[in-house]
Amino acid sequence: MSLQGFPLESLTERLPYLDQDSNGKMDDLHPAIDTIEDIQGKLSRYSKYFKDYGFDTAKFKEEWHRYCVRSMSGFSFADICKAHHSSYIMSEFHDAFGGRPEGMFNKLNHRRQSGRATEEQLDSIYRYYRHYRVYGKIGNSAWVWGHNSLSWNTQARYFNSVPNFNFGIEGFETTWIHTTGCNEWGYTEEKITDWDDRPWLDAPCGYYVHFKGKPVLMISFAFAPEGILLSQIQLKNKKGNRWLYKLPIHQTEHVVNQMKIAFPDSNIYFVEGTDLCAKILYSYKLAKKENPRVRLPSAETIMRTERVYNRDFELWERGDEVRQQGMVFYKLERKAG
Repeated sequence: MSLQGFPLESLTERLPYLDQDSNGKMDDLHPAIDTIEDIQGKLSRYSKYFKDYGFDTAKFKEEWHRYCVRSMSGFSFADICKAHHSSYIMSEFHDAFGGRPEGMFNKLNHRRQSGRATEEQLDSIYRYYRHYRVYGKIGNSAWVWGHNSLSWNTQARYFNSVPNFNFGIEGFETTWIHTTGCNEWGYTEEKITDWDDRPWLDAPCGYYVHFKGKPVLMISFAFAPEGILLSQIQLKNKKGNRWLYKLPIHQTEHVVNQMKIAFPDSNIYFVEGTDLCAKILYSYKLAKKENPRVRLPSAETIMRTERVYNRDFELWERGDEVRQQGMVFYKLERKAG
């Protein structure tokens, strides 16, 4: 059985961090095109294309957003991420970051079929597709949850840490999952034949934990300037979870511990149970309008969920709070001693 989601080991790209300049300042919000070296050299192979379409390569720094995917294939993954991070203007290659994947692939396939792009030019885009989606989703989650942009170094730190997550127990595998498009919560982008098997996430980004090839646990969270907002740690099945006996501690706290290991330089915030349950009911009602097969959680389930998320941790205590999406999140601080 193939795992659902992006295998973490497939995320091999890493993003560089920006250094401060001699004045101790750093343009960390808009890093981009000035940091890309040898622009003219990377664009020279497309000089005829630029001439035909009236583009001036000398003005690339000002007009790069008008260029198509084909002209960007000479740049590295980090280069394109810097360009994306520095622009508020939607260009063709933005489909790989924020839109549904069909948009990008339909355009690329059309270019290949019409002879307007070679396999070599397309390969550079296909090769980085998963990385584009993860990188784009990180920035998008900060915007749709907090209406705020991440600095380049913060987004790079989050991106570089995503593959570090490990469930920490032998026999378990973890994949990356995220919601469709720019949705702040909802069904995952992963295409599965049976609609009921599509994971529902309470936040834009997540991990899907598998045991013996089968999904057993969903984790969802949002990235924000202040830290990672952890909002869902949910068993895939109500029964048959004997694998829980392998954990040294309650699954909720075990996930918190592993998240802190994966993101050691980021604050971890944990959702307040009562607020989460209100959000869950609201989300289920919206989903039921689209899919009548969706069943609303029972009152007993809501009460049990509230108790689980409000239970005391053995190693962590709840500190400062932030409010996002109508919910309170508490900063987790390790207990003294």
